Amino acid sequence: MRAAEYQVMAEVEDSHWWYEAQRSAMQSVLQKSGLLESLKGCSILDAGCGTGGHLKWLQTLLGSTRLAGFDRSHEAICRARSKVPEAQIWVDDLTCLSPSYCENHFDLILCSDVIYSLDQTRVFSALEALLQPLRSGGLFLLHVPALPWLYSRHDVSVGTRHRYREREVAELLTKLGLEVMFLSYRMSILFPLVLLQRLPSIISLRWQRGRGTTAAVECPDSEPADTPSQLRLPAAWLNGLLKTVMGSESWWLSRGGTFPVGCSIIALGRKP
Repeated sequence: MRAAEYQVMAEVEDSHWWYEAQRSAMQSVLQKSGLLESLKGCSILDAGCGTGGHLKWLQTLLGSTRLAGFDRSHEAICRARSKVPEAQIWVDDLTCLSPSYCENHFDLILCSDVIYSLDQTRVFSALEALLQPLRSGGLFLLHVPALPWLYSRHDVSVGTRHRYREREVAELLTKLGLEVMFLSYRMSILFPLVLLQRLPSIISLRWQRGRGTTAAVECPDSEPADTPSQLRLPAAWLNGLLKTVMGSESWWLSRGGTFPVGCSIIALGRKP
């Protein structure tokens, strides 16, 4: 992710409807699985913690839980440490974890919107190393952007290399030796609106590729460095409305419901 996007993220992630909806969905999945209470006081890692929004949320949700996080961006880590000073936070790279990483032990590892930026040939080995310190019976909560054909200039700005299909995520978790406890698309109610908003950008990128003026669709380095993302805090009334709409999705997920299509995928796996 480009440095400018970390500044935007730090400013909006505590109140933006998109982040709140994501955290609400993750909480719903854990509640439905009957695991939320059991995580209080446990050791939790946010792999690719960014500017610390999820760590701050976990601290509020789970009280005295032992929190840790890492990110490869020094800028993001500085912001995360300021936001959650009680957490253990360090600079590390998911594709080349430091030797001391496996000295830790975790009951839950969260990896939210991180592996989309990796070369697909490195995803499995990166996650395999990431999950080594996960205790037996421990949980892996994964969130990724969905559907390759939704690739737009927003993806370019945040460094997306791959958007996932549900089947790919299921196969990945199984290959990692995890029991798939929950798997679903999300961001489904707003899916038609997101598609309409991004359609001009999607068409433009594909047209450029067809003319040979840009590389493959999922190749962020081929675009200008100042390509802005769509991550901006909307007007208060709209932000509130979108939170309410997304609340209905979280309600459905908390009851074990799933969605057949959406802009993102949420998955929960358990280590035997």
